[in-house]
Amino acid sequence: MAETVNRTMNKIAIIRHGDCGPDSRLNGMGIQQIYGICEKLQQILLKEETALILSSHADRAMDSAK
Repeated sequence: MAETVNRTMNKIAIIRHGDCGPDSRLNGMGIQQIYGICEKLQQILLKEETALILSSHADRAMDSAK
Protein backbone atom coordinates (compact mmCIF):
# COMPACT_ATOMS: atom_id res chain seq x y z
CA MET A 1 0.00 0.00 0.00
CA ALA A 2 1.32 3.47 -0.88
CA GLU A 3 2.25 5.76 1.97
CA THR A 4 0.45 9.08 2.15
CA VAL A 5 2.63 12.08 2.82
CA ASN A 6 1.09 15.37 3.88
CA ARG A 7 3.14 18.42 2.98
CA THR A 8 2.29 22.05 3.33
CA MET A 9 3.35 24.35 0.54
CA ASN A 10 4.37 27.70 1.92
CA LYS A 11 5.97 29.30 -1.14
CA ILE A 12 5.24 29.34 -4.84
CA ALA A 13 7.23 31.04 -7.57
CA ILE A 14 5.96 31.53 -11.09
CA ILE A 15 8.75 32.34 -13.48
CA ARG A 16 8.33 33.18 -17.13
CA HIS A 17 10.89 31.95 -19.62
CA GLY A 18 13.69 34.29 -20.66
CA ASP A 19 13.77 36.27 -23.90
CA CYS A 20 13.82 34.09 -27.00
CA GLY A 21 14.60 34.41 -30.66
CA PRO A 22 12.46 33.65 -33.69
CA ASP A 23 13.29 29.93 -33.28
CA SER A 24 11.59 29.91 -29.83
CA ARG A 25 14.91 29.08 -28.10
CA LEU A 26 16.47 31.32 -25.47
CA ASN A 27 18.70 34.01 -26.91
CA GLY A 28 21.73 35.54 -25.16
CA MET A 29 19.61 37.97 -23.14
CA GLY A 30 17.22 35.19 -22.15
CA ILE A 31 20.09 33.05 -20.87
CA GLN A 32 21.38 35.97 -18.78
CA GLN A 33 17.89 36.56 -17.39
CA ILE A 34 17.50 32.92 -16.37
CA TYR A 35 20.93 32.78 -14.72
CA GLY A 36 20.00 35.90 -12.75
CA ILE A 37 16.74 34.44 -11.45
CA CYS A 38 18.45 31.10 -10.72
CA GLU A 39 20.88 32.83 -8.36
CA LYS A 40 17.97 34.35 -6.46
CA LEU A 41 15.99 31.10 -6.43
CA GLN A 42 18.97 29.12 -5.19
CA GLN A 43 19.15 31.29 -2.07
CA ILE A 44 15.47 30.63 -1.38
CA LEU A 45 15.53 26.91 -2.19
CA LEU A 46 18.55 26.20 0.01
CA LYS A 47 16.28 26.93 2.98
CA GLU A 48 13.54 24.55 1.81
CA GLU A 49 13.24 20.79 2.23
CA THR A 50 11.66 20.15 -1.15
CA ALA A 51 11.22 21.86 -4.48
CA LEU A 52 9.15 21.03 -7.53
CA ILE A 53 9.78 22.57 -10.92
CA LEU A 54 7.06 22.36 -13.56
CA SER A 55 7.53 23.53 -17.12
CA SER A 56 5.61 23.61 -20.36
CA HIS A 57 6.99 21.64 -23.30
CA ALA A 58 7.81 24.78 -25.28
CA ASP A 59 11.50 24.93 -26.22
CA ARG A 60 12.04 28.30 -24.52
CA ALA A 61 10.40 27.05 -21.30
CA MET A 62 12.38 23.80 -21.29
CA ASP A 63 15.63 25.77 -21.87
CA SER A 64 14.72 28.00 -18.93
CA ALA A 65 13.87 25.07 -16.65
CA LYS A 66 17.17 23.32 -17.36
